[in-house]
Amino acid sequence: MSVMLYHAAMDFSQNDRLTYSEETFSKLNLIEAEVRGKEFDKCRFEKSSFLQCDFQACRFIDCTFSGCMISATKFKSSTLVDTLFTDSKIMGIDWTRIANARGFQFTKCELLNLGFGFMKLPNMIMTDCAAHEVDLMETDCTGAVFDGTDFHKSLFLRTNLTNASFRRAYNYAIDFHHNTLKNAVFTMPEAASLLQYLEIVIE
Repeated sequence: MSVMLYHAAMDFSQNDRLTYSEETFSKLNLIEAEVRGKEFDKCRFEKSSFLQCDFQACRFIDCTFSGCMISATKFKSSTLVDTLFTDSKIMGIDWTRIANARGFQFTKCELLNLGFGFMKLPNMIMTDCAAHEVDLMETDCTGAVFDGTDFHKSLFLRTNLTNASFRRAYNYAIDFHHNTLKNAVFTMPEAASLLQYLEIVIE
């Protein structure tokens, strides 16, 4: 099946069509757009910008965002399942307002001021990202893969990190007294930062 390609002139927020399947949207530039009740199945969004947009009751199933800018956009009552973000910049998103989230994957992304608190995101993938000021408080990250990610000023508090992987990850501040770390994997020298919560002196 051939994949349909739409360029910047194709603004799905301005038409009545509700369903898109196996289509590629390239170089979209949506600012403060309102998108309601639309479904995207196996679609690709490439080199596009979504700035202060409002996706209400939308469904993204097995979609990919590549080289995109997503800033201060809302996904209230929407569904994102098996969604891949790669080489994208994502800022100021409160993911907790999503109705259904499963299978998040972020690869080589710049992530700033994102909220995942209290969500259930087992097996989430966040690899080789700059994840700054990301809120993971009381998030279920069982089996998550965080390899190679910079967690500068990100919050881990009562986070379930059972079987999570932090290989090559750095700048994380994880107090094992207040997080679940059973079978989590860390690598040196960054793992030495976990010792700061032992109240010991290392010379």
